[in-house]
Amino acid sequence: MRQFEKILVVVDPRSETQPVLERARQIALVTKASLHLLALNPRYEKYSLRGLDTLIKPVQDREIELHIHETWHRNAIETINHVQQMEGCQLVMKNAREEGVLAQAFGKPEDWQLLRQSRVPVLLVKDGQPWRTHMPIIAAVNADREDIGHIQLNQAILEYAGYMVKAFNGELHLASACSTQMQAIQDHGDGLDSKQSYMNICRGYARDFHLNINHIHVKAGAAETVISKVVKKTGAELLVIGTHARKGISAMAIGNTAEQLITETAVDMLVLQPIHHMEPLETELGRVR
Repeated sequence: MRQFEKILVVVDPRSETQPVLERARQIALVTKASLHLLALNPRYEKYSLRGLDTLIKPVQDREIELHIHETWHRNAIETINHVQQMEGCQLVMKNAREEGVLAQAFGKPEDWQLLRQSRVPVLLVKDGQPWRTHMPIIAAVNADREDIGHIQLNQAILEYAGYMVKAFNGELHLASACSTQMQAIQDHGDGLDSKQSYMNICRGYARDFHLNINHIHVKAGAAETVISKVVKKTGAELLVIGTHARKGISAMAIGNTAEQLITETAVDMLVLQPIHHMEPLETELGRVR
């Protein structure tokens, strides 16, 4: 069972609105996780911690164990990763950052960098309103059975989604997109086209994770388009999705599906990388100290 015992919450002292704090409080009260609040401040001064008192009021609660960090280590992403590893946090939370068109096209938007470099799941918060009871939670998977690299990632996505469903009494939905071109021409040797094959794979996941068969959404089209439509159709409040670290010119020019969805959906996103599913195993083997 995936679970969070320590959560790193990244706050921006310059911002007047901090929806991530409201979400962090809700998660901490349900999971009993301790919160490590990180204020990114390249001009750290001793007295500046006092200014955080007003900022952290939303998460001050007798039932929440709270730790405050204000520091800077070269840049924002390195600071986040450094504190996460030093404190042993199993989740990083931050406000989803709106990036300009030029930054998305030619630069490396901050959230994209964090998703590629973080060694633990990242929850990007769009809205601080409390999650509803029985809220739909979408697990977005790649159901292409020929893509071996995604099989373990799919398992991790479903495990984390299942944990959130149980913790917050939600409803699990499964979404997967197949290529419109491959749907028409691909035959896996069993007489099935891609959409039928994807549906069979998803039915297998439904059996393994006790998912309502009516909550499977397999559509033809670009992944970001299909998933966005499923989010709107279901009224989902949380999307759990995987991503792969990318390098080179392609990584600079365009993001993968998870990164595109940051700007195309208004829903909170829990993003995983393949490395995340290995950490619990490494812990059991005594390799993580």
